[in-house]
Amino acid sequence: MINENIKNVKEFVYLGALITDNYDDTREIRRLCIARNAMVSLTNIWKDKSISVGTKKRLLQSLVFCIVSFGSEC
Repeated sequence: MINENIKNVKEFVYLGALITDNYDDTREIRRLCIARNAMVSLTNIWKDKSISVGTKKRLLQSLVFCIVSFGSEC
């Protein structure tokens, strides 16, 4: 490991976030907007009193947090 060269790259993914050499965060902002839209689309579920808080929490984790965390629409 001594005297090994470190390779420069233009972009890489770290903890689900895209890191670029020019600090362009438009993809990350887009990902957060997609997550917000997913959250808003579930408004009727959040307001529904017949659905338990535990179920709502599981829906939030599986439908919204995956977008924020990994940049994917599940």
